[in-house]
Amino acid sequence: RAILENRVYFKYSDGRISARDPEKVEHLLARREEERRRKQELEEAGVWLKAVSSGGEIGPLEPREGIIESLKQVSLGDKSRPLFKHGKELLERAGFEAEEKAFELLVRLGVWHPDQNLDLLRQEIPTDYPPEVYQDFERVMAENRLDSEKSDREDLTNECIITIDGMATRDFDDALSVVKTDSGYRLGVHITDVSTYVLKDTPIDGHARMVGTSVYLPDERISMFPQGIADNLCSLREGEKRLALSLLVDLDPTCAIRKFSFVPSIIRVSKRLTYQEVDLVGGKGPVLEDLANITRSLLKNRMNKGAMVQPPFEVAVWVDLSGEVFVRRIERDSVSRTIVAESMVLANTLAACFLQERNIPCLYRSQEDPLERLKGDFDNDPYLLYRQRTLLKRIVIDTEPLAHSGLGVDVYTHMTSPIRRYMDLVIQRQIMAALCEPARAYSPEELKALALEIEPALKRVNLVRQKRQRYWLIRYFERMIGEKTQAVVLKKFPKYCRILLTDYLLECTLPRQGNISLVPGDHILVRFDRANARNDILKVSLI
Repeated sequence: RAILENRVYFKYSDGRISARDPEKVEHLLARREEERRRKQELEEAGVWLKAVSSGGEIGPLEPREGIIESLKQVSLGDKSRPLFKHGKELLERAGFEAEEKAFELLVRLGVWHPDQNLDLLRQEIPTDYPPEVYQDFERVMAENRLDSEKSDREDLTNECIITIDGMATRDFDDALSVVKTDSGYRLGVHITDVSTYVLKDTPIDGHARMVGTSVYLPDERISMFPQGIADNLCSLREGEKRLALSLLVDLDPTCAIRKFSFVPSIIRVSKRLTYQEVDLVGGKGPVLEDLANITRSLLKNRMNKGAMVQPPFEVAVWVDLSGEVFVRRIERDSVSRTIVAESMVLANTLAACFLQERNIPCLYRSQEDPLERLKGDFDNDPYLLYRQRTLLKRIVIDTEPLAHSGLGVDVYTHMTSPIRRYMDLVIQRQIMAALCEPARAYSPEELKALALEIEPALKRVNLVRQKRQRYWLIRYFERMIGEKTQAVVLKKFPKYCRILLTDYLLECTLPRQGNISLVPGDHILVRFDRANARNDILKVSLI
């Protein structure tokens, strides 16, 4: 009976009892001891977590790193992670059933804060730089590129050049200038020259290529480059000389393009303006007035060529240091936004034309015509805008120069934000290569490989942005329980409708109520009944 109950030294099979090999006995004893130790650790960890939950003493966290990592993996909700099962066992030993308890415990331990961005962790987006990037950064900062590049660049430091950005912006990557000429205007779009500082295949370049883009969220910014580069060395700060790639466009009095050129330059921003400052003066003033007239004409020309109407406004969400959420509506057709947006569309379009004319490989962004072009008052009918969006074709990034129907241009690329988007840096390198040394340009095969590598990273970042915007909007709604807001019905289902909160451009569901029949396009008034950002809960009811 003892042998049958304890199978360490003997084994029982087919009615026969035989002794195990010494090596097997040693292995079984070690495994039994490991299991005993594991159960003891689970018991101790369960007692500790229960005490933490009750407000007891936490003690040093270093010996508990394994427990903390297990709780993190439970909070992320991915059962395929190696410590997820262990984390669930820990919670069960502590007497907790809900997985949400893991997040609460991590907040109590001070490991996470109450508004921790779990999507950054789920998508494995790095928030810091590896050591080799910091080492490369020291090298870049030690080199005096400004002095060594002076003789090979056009000196535009005496021009009146301005930036227009948000109040909190620190990484300025584009600036504008305009002067009247005998035949019309000369418009300048000046893009910071990142390519001269960040060289291909360096550690800084490799990290930027991996992340693909800077991440701008309501409560934080994760820069593609170390801040010393993004906010200082390559930022077009007021009063400081900077290397740039300048697009100079000669326009006739009707704002039609006569000719254009790209030139490596040295610039100095004369004045930093914010969107609010430009809108406050209504775009008045020598430089602003000309920029406003030019960009309004550029926008009109694009619309005449079939450009799609954009939503009349966007919703800006930001969080201050105290955690208070602010929501503001930003009109897309304001003077300041039109100046910046149309200048950048022009620069990106002419960059594509420039590379196409010189047979330099480029990553073009194209979009086929929509399945149908709807007509109506897009400015005041959000349902019409929603329907039109469902009819759009997807944007394609490829080395073939095709039209972009959404923007109403024949060819298009991205090059105006090399601090913030890696693809823009790549296109800037292509233009600089065309100007200085075409043999240094990326090949079509290299560009296609880059696009395949970077596009997944961009999708992950866009997902994080959308979810974080939604999170903070719902956090904002938590203090609006009982208040009313306008909405429009987008889709109808048997038990609920999909609606858009029109003041916040946020979609949610509206349960069917009684015999009230709603159809897509109906404008309704709803009340906030419940909001919980952490659990992505937003409940509204029809008024």
